[in-house]
Amino acid sequence: MQRIKLLYFILIVSMVTLIGLNYQSKMVTNESIIEEFFDFLELTELEPGQYYTMIDDEGNIILQSARIMHVGDQFINNQNRLYEVYEVDRDKLIAKAKYLKDINLAEEPRKSLFQTIVSRFTFTTKEVKTENKGPIAIYHTHSSESYVPTDGTESKDGNGGIYDVGRAFKEALEQRGIEVVWSEANHDPHDSGAYKRSRRTADKLLNKQPAAIFDVHRDAVPAEQYEGEADGEPVAQIMFVVGQQNQNVEQNKRFAEGLKKVADEQNPDLIKGIFMAKGNYNQDLSPRALLLEVGTYQQEKDLAISGIESFVDVVAAYVYGDNPQQSAPGGDGGGNEQAQTPAARDTRNTGGRTILWILGLAALGAVAFLAINSGSLKDVGEKLKNFTTKEFTSTLKGKNKSKKRKK
Repeated sequence: MQRIKLLYFILIVSMVTLIGLNYQSKMVTNESIIEEFFDFLELTELEPGQYYTMIDDEGNIILQSARIMHVGDQFINNQNRLYEVYEVDRDKLIAKAKYLKDINLAEEPRKSLFQTIVSRFTFTTKEVKTENKGPIAIYHTHSSESYVPTDGTESKDGNGGIYDVGRAFKEALEQRGIEVVWSEANHDPHDSGAYKRSRRTADKLLNKQPAAIFDVHRDAVPAEQYEGEADGEPVAQIMFVVGQQNQNVEQNKRFAEGLKKVADEQNPDLIKGIFMAKGNYNQDLSPRALLLEVGTYQQEKDLAISGIESFVDVVAAYVYGDNPQQSAPGGDGGGNEQAQTPAARDTRNTGGRTILWILGLAALGAVAFLAINSGSLKDVGEKLKNFTTKEFTSTLKGKNKSKKRKK
């Protein structure tokens, strides 16, 4: 009777786990959930000329951005100091933030047991190559974004000045021997449906199995907020934006931190910071998806181009380990298959380990069940020993007798 109870318990634990996995998968891919993300995105940015200011308790400016800020948003600044928004004044466009800590970039976060289990059961909606191979994918959700001093307007119908930045990104990568898939698809108008339209573009680009995918934008704040330097020359800084409403948030955050860590070593004034904002930004499609804010609309476009060209050295070093030949799809380009880059190690395939976790949960449930009914771990050990000896021995004897009767 005890054995039957145990088997029933294991069966129930396994069924509940599988149901949870099925629900998690549906939660990620269900179109109604995705539509809710897009409805929210209607309120992700302000009109040109309007922007939020993130300040600390002393009134010091931490960040200015045209993206609408929410309680819970986080920002890692240029000096790698982490802040979190705790109060937002919608009328004054002010977000108050508290300093949390200085961080070590790309350091593996410590997770609770619950977080670890949930992360093992998280699936992306598309199979994505996670080795340090494949091209770099580039597209532009807000196709009309432009740079006023150069383009004469902040927004140009059709493909705006941001495409010149994308083209410069592509050409600089190719000069480093890195393959690029760049989409010039237009996603106008600049409204709540832009990310839904660009999602189809991103999905097509992911069919090329890219090593990383970048959605290239520009911000809409005063020019001084993005004034930077690389190799002794003035450039427009780049800010990484990571959406917090997607199952890849931790991997995308580590990807952003890894890139910034390399940039800090090469040109410490190139990356403005990492903004963990409320939103999805199609980053649920890949664990190496980032939104780039390349300068702001009040800067010369040439500064933005110089910034993105300097960023290419960061991509080459972090994604390919300064071995761009590995970007050729399907081949090793003479690279060592065993030598993975930091980016490759950040996004290991967890599919096989998920099965092990299911079995592990079932086993833990069984042990807990026995402990409750036995009263001590010693009794659990004795029952398991009896189960693996007497029960299986009797089962095998029964099978042997059955075979003899058939003969």
